[in-house]
Amino acid sequence: MNAGADTGSWQEHMFRIVTGVEPIFYLKVDAGPGYKLVDGLQLDFTPPGAEEYFKVNGDTLLGDYTFTGSVRDYFGVEGSMTIQMSFVQGHSPEIDKDGVMDGADLTRLVQAYDSVSADAYYDRDCDINLDDAIDQEDLRAFATGCGCSGSG
Repeated sequence: MNAGADTGSWQEHMFRIVTGVEPIFYLKVDAGPGYKLVDGLQLDFTPPGAEEYFKVNGDTLLGDYTFTGSVRDYFGVEGSMTIQMSFVQGHSPEIDKDGVMDGADLTRLVQAYDSVSADAYYDRDCDINLDDAIDQEDLRAFATGCGCSGSG
């Protein structure tokens, strides 16, 4: 199915996803490093070029999830892939909600760093672990979220 090409209801399309006829999500490869998950339901119901990134409900149970399935490129070449996700309590480390973890997110985190909820420069969106303080734990969660965590 192509983006914007679905003529049925979203419920019909969701049924096709749940029964395995259509993908839950698509893997998008960008020029930069890494991949993005594009929501299978949203991809078919948004205009071309306005892809929606993979979303989960707010009531998704916390924990680790693994998706294993086939991957097919535009030329029909198939392979398999396993994607692991962990859902934890807290805000997304993608702070400004523009769909990309980048320098703008890090800038906001640094500006609010070492603040508590009573401080004027406290930014609730930067309090990733929801403990009313922007500290080392939030910085660690940000680094893990952007794939730039390491030792040291």
